[in-house]
Amino acid sequence: MRLAALALALLACDNEPTLVTSDEPPSVTILAPNEGDSLAEDGLVELVGVARDDGPVSELNVTWLSPDGPLGESQADDQGNVYLAVPAAELGLGATVVTLQAIDGAGQSATLGVGVTVVEAGATSSSTSSTSTPPEPGAPRVTLTGPLDGATFVRDDEIAVIGTVSDGEQAPDTLLCSLSSSMEGLFWEGSASMTGAIDVRRVFGVGTHTLTLTALDSDGKVSTDSATIDVLNDGRPFAVIEAPTAGSTFDAGDDIVFEGTVWDDESDHELLSVAWESDLQGLLDESVPDSDGYVAFGGTLEPGTHVISLVVTDPDGQWASDAVVLDIDDRDGRDED
Repeated sequence: MRLAALALALLACDNEPTLVTSDEPPSVTILAPNEGDSLAEDGLVELVGVARDDGPVSELNVTWLSPDGPLGESQADDQGNVYLAVPAAELGLGATVVTLQAIDGAGQSATLGVGVTVVEAGATSSSTSSTSTPPEPGAPRVTLTGPLDGATFVRDDEIAVIGTVSDGEQAPDTLLCSLSSSMEGLFWEGSASMTGAIDVRRVFGVGTHTLTLTALDSDGKVSTDSATIDVLNDGRPFAVIEAPTAGSTFDAGDDIVFEGTVWDDESDHELLSVAWESDLQGLLDESVPDSDGYVAFGGTLEPGTHVISLVVTDPDGQWASDAVVLDIDDRDGRDED
């Protein structure tokens, strides 16, 4: 049996290596325009999509099509984002279909279409964005394609903030772009991809956020587009460690004051139970917050790097936590050196 297995192994070694290719075709998603959008004949249509494949997306042949033929090709960036801007007049008046097509090196393809209507100039038209302000002449064109205006999310959801920028006088990746939240302020600043695509993933706090995409060109002209979303709590309480701050260093034997705030949308503060824990020493303190949700205690920690957690539990058994890392120096050992 061993000899037969050895013979098979030797035979396999003599064979030419086989190139294994995937049988999976690419996939495409259209982010803009949306199904049923009305587009003004004298306007510019921004076509935004995502193309994916098992191999490098840069090798995909990506084309935007209308029933009358190709509208143009797009080069996917590293994340697969594709973008093309064309005059709406190229689609022709009336109902039509915009199609995104991607073909990989093996000739496998994927297509997806959305139905839109091109209306005469001046007629009422819908937009893929929510609260866009008409830009001044020569300013960049900005479209916040996601999330949609009025969308609702749950606490801790990662939200994809996606948009496109373009300019008639300079390349999209030379525009200064930023994203901000009405609740949390500026949370991203940088440049779009070469195709004008922007894709930022982020978790937002509970509340109503107006998200704004801004683009500034070299002439100082600015354009913005915005969408308002709601981030809802899922019933869990909240916990924030106020002191000590993350990365703080203390000597062994130092008395450390631990302070935090806890709260819950559905329960009084006094009904919440609180525990302070160390991954090295275990439970450090248990207490009930005061009427303002404030909790505190003092104590010492043994030498080492500690992950300190503030854990709050509500009457329904739902819990939340916050954590900081602290370094405790071995003062006695250091003195001996």
